[in-house]
Amino acid sequence: IGNDSDNHHHGNGGKGRVRLRVDGVEIDCENVIVCAGLASDKIAQSILMGTTLREMKERQEQLLQQQQQNDANDNIKNNNHPKDTRMQLPKQYYAKGNYFKLENQKSPFTRLIYPLPDPKGGLGVHATMDLSGSTRFGPDVQWLPPDFDGSEDENIDWNVDAERSKLFYDA
Repeated sequence: IGNDSDNHHHGNGGKGRVRLRVDGVEIDCENVIVCAGLASDKIAQSILMGTTLREMKERQEQLLQQQQQNDANDNIKNNNHPKDTRMQLPKQYYAKGNYFKLENQKSPFTRLIYPLPDPKGGLGVHATMDLSGSTRFGPDVQWLPPDFDGSEDENIDWNVDAERSKLFYDA
């Protein structure tokens, strides 16, 4: 249903809460974790805005049209950009992970191996045995360009980057 931070304070220091309708039942939440892959931020934003993804996209298109209709010089000079004043999520930064398989030898491991997290982001390259007994290493963290917004039409190469295998030896 959406963010009710403008209408109600629930004894939590003035922070807003989110009310969801799930299978006909309303749930009042302090926190909602959305695990929907690349669309997580868009789905979370639609919940906060109390709209559907389609309505949110239409609103974004309206704001873009308003911005294009305004005189660019006045917008820059007066910092008068059209904005949606409802609650916004922090900017999302995307990464892809590469995996490599240990080949032509028996796995040296009998258990999962989890290293310390990488301070640059990610859980660190770890070793995992799959159901066939093969060992895979990964994922690493390969940050995508900061302007990537999770759109499927972006020109991102999702294939494994073979050059990154050299980094796995150090891990």
